[in-house]
Order: sequence, then C-alpha cells, then structure tokens
Amino acid sequence: MNLDVSGNGVYKVRPMAFGVGTFDFENVNLKIDVRNFEDDQDLEVTGVRVADAVVSIKNLHLDSSVDFRQSPNAAHNGVYSLVEGAPGTSSVLNLTGNVYINTNIPGGAQEAYDGEYGVGVAKNDAVSGKYGGVVNLNVKPGTTEILDPNNVVQILGNIDVKDG
Repeated sequence: MNLDVSGNGVYKVRPMAFGVGTFDFENVNLKIDVRNFEDDQDLEVTGVRVADAVVSIKNLHLDSSVDFRQSPNAAHNGVYSLVEGAPGTSSVLNLTGNVYINTNIPGGAQEAYDGEYGVGVAKNDAVSGKYGGVVNLNVKPGTTEILDPNNVVQILGNIDVKDG
C-alpha cells in the first residue's frame, strides 16, 4: 500500500482493522509507505488494529514507513490492540510463528520514539496493547509459555503497554 498524502484532512490508514469477532490468518505480509505528510494534517497509520475482537496471525511481516515533509504529527502503529466496547469486552491479538514489525520514520525524528504525544509530535509504536487490549507474541494465549523457540520475533520501534 502506497499513499501520497496531499491537502488538508484527516487520514486513517488501517489495512487490517477488526472489530467484534474471531479471525485467523497465516502468512500476512503488509508494506505501508506514506509520503508527503504535512503539519496541517492529522494522520493515523496502523498496520493491524484489533478492537473488541480476537485475531490470530501466524507469520506476520509488517514494514510500515511514514515520511514527513516537516515536523511529525501522527500516530504510527505497527500492531495495536484496544478495548473500545462495553465493560467485559476483550481485545486480543495473537502473533505466532515468525514476526517482523518495523515502524520506520526515515531520517530519524527522535521525538516520535520518546513517548511524549503532545501537539506537533508523533508517536511511533511497533507494538501497542492499551486500554485493556492484549498482544501475545509467540506465546500460548494467557500464559508466558513460548510456543516455539525457533520462531524469530523482530521488533523495530517502541513497545507501548500501559493502561492509557
């Protein structure tokens, strides 16, 4: 997926977005390339977004790049699991097999990796499990038991796991 962003507006790029249900996939390869993003635009790029669902992906390769013309002001997530529904709702993303997640900002933009999400600053999270959302990486769901020690998990970007 290539996206050349021009003009004012709000852009949400979510090639795999799930809500309510159970979904299983194998061998998912996502390449996201967003260019020419400017200060007066709002942008969210999320490769895999799980809200109030259970999604299992065996072998994920996610390479996401957001190139800013000026200072960054965007949410850039590789995978993101969150609860949006009623209390008691769950949101779980199970990543098994080989996992590669790269949320790249060409040219650096260190502030995008610092975790301060104020106006005019980007957030750049390769893995995000927030607001009750869970991301399991190569473990049996609900445990810390590794599924297969021969699987490779590579994460290039922040890991954001907190209440909010």
